[in-house]
Amino acid sequence: MVKQIIAGTVLIIIGFASMYSFLKNPNPWLIAGAYLVGIAGLMILVELLEWNTYATNKENEWIAKEGQALNEIAALIYYQSPLREQDRWLSNIQSQGIWSPEE
Repeated sequence: MVKQIIAGTVLIIIGFASMYSFLKNPNPWLIAGAYLVGIAGLMILVELLEWNTYATNKENEWIAKEGQALNEIAALIYYQSPLREQDRWLSNIQSQGIWSPEE
């Protein structure tokens, strides 16, 4: 991910620096090309930001699920719940993909 951030930043710098230097010698094709290179760099960084936000949200969901499961099992143990309640909890945890028995 660091390599992509560096690549995106380099493209932005090269693109917009080239565009600025081409303004002194106005060739619309060179300016447009430099602009597109800069935009490509911006697009890479935006994609990385969106992916990072998505990954963080998924991680937070997983942490919340694990915390809830931990609270539930603690209550089952503390209140000495019957086996059917423990089995229901275990089935729920397995269906959510939080835990599965090793085979």
